[in-house]
Amino acid sequence: MIDAVVARIKTGTVKNVVAFGQAPAASTPYDVVKEEPQPDFGRTVFRIICHDIPARYMPLRKHARTELVDLLRNVTLTSQYTGARNIVWSDERFDGVTVNNDDKTISFERIFYVNDLF
Repeated sequence: MIDAVVARIKTGTVKNVVAFGQAPAASTPYDVVKEEPQPDFGRTVFRIICHDIPARYMPLRKHARTELVDLLRNVTLTSQYTGARNIVWSDERFDGVTVNNDDKTISFERIFYVNDLF
């Protein structure tokens, strides 16, 4: 499932997109996608953490707030157990920028989920 999300995000302006646990290329901007099954809530969460240099704050913010939603809006994932399910963006509050990353980047996090996908 995570491979489909990574592939879809790569069709946008950010081409350096990896699954959590893989090292992104040394260049910015880059996105990290983390898949978190939450069986107690009947869903799988996809956390997408977008990184860029501090000087590119506004393009990074636009990517995290609008481009990711547009890219994933009509994406359907299929599971052998539950069939096809659409990705939904979370209505959880969009948090501000994180400025103290180890690689000197700033980052925004966006949360999406898919119901009953495990």
